[in-house]
Amino acid sequence: MASQGEVTVHSEPVISYLGKHAARVAELADNVDPLCEYVTEFAEHFERAQTSDKVDSCRTALAKIIMLEAQIKAQAEAFNMASQGYSAALDTSTDFLARLEECSAQIPVNCNPEEEERFKEMQEKIWRVNHPNEPMPNAAAADEDEDIIVAASGSDLARNTKCPITAKEVLDLTEPVADEVGFVYEREAIEDYLMRQPGQGSRPVNAPIAGTSHKITIAGLKKASKVIREQRRRQRRPQPEAETQADVVLDV
Repeated sequence: MASQGEVTVHSEPVISYLGKHAARVAELADNVDPLCEYVTEFAEHFERAQTSDKVDSCRTALAKIIMLEAQIKAQAEAFNMASQGYSAALDTSTDFLARLEECSAQIPVNCNPEEEERFKEMQEKIWRVNHPNEPMPNAAAADEDEDIIVAASGSDLARNTKCPITAKEVLDLTEPVADEVGFVYEREAIEDYLMRQPGQGSRPVNAPIAGTSHKITIAGLKKASKVIREQRRRQRRPQPEAETQADVVLDV
């Protein structure tokens, strides 16, 4: 806040505006996942129809979407950076566009879409259309703990089928998060567990899963993207109509 005589200039409204704008920009990135899912579904459809040119178009489109998402996130971070350290002054004006461009230049967009999880997932699904029981050629082997026994459920959504704390199926979790190895938990439950450990979540501790040896922290948790996308797919599927008593015909 700057004052001169009876004139007062406050910094807080500007900082608040930049922060809110950053949040709105970040929300755009949060809406990218459903779009990626649709592109992937189209790619599978075109692969079944053996229209390889359209499959390639889907690959190109998904790569552009992923790159755009990275640019949006960088822009949101630039808005946050522009709000930091700002102080209003009566004798000088602030060129916010120049300030934002300066902040943007300090935030490189490091994104290789083809190395991103959603692009790899689309590639796998395209491959499975015509090779359902064959592994993808040149697929990198997953880095596994030697003493881990993975449930033979046929699911590639997660390393576990249930949250080890709540015992809920991973597809029934309210806010599924994954550790760096790929085990999925309910966010509230795993964060509560880690906060009760030495270091209150910041110090690596053993994952609460029997037979594993890896360690986890709160910072190492991330959205369980595959699980969340599958939850959304299931929500979009038409639900079978409930059978009513009037629909039941008894054969007597």
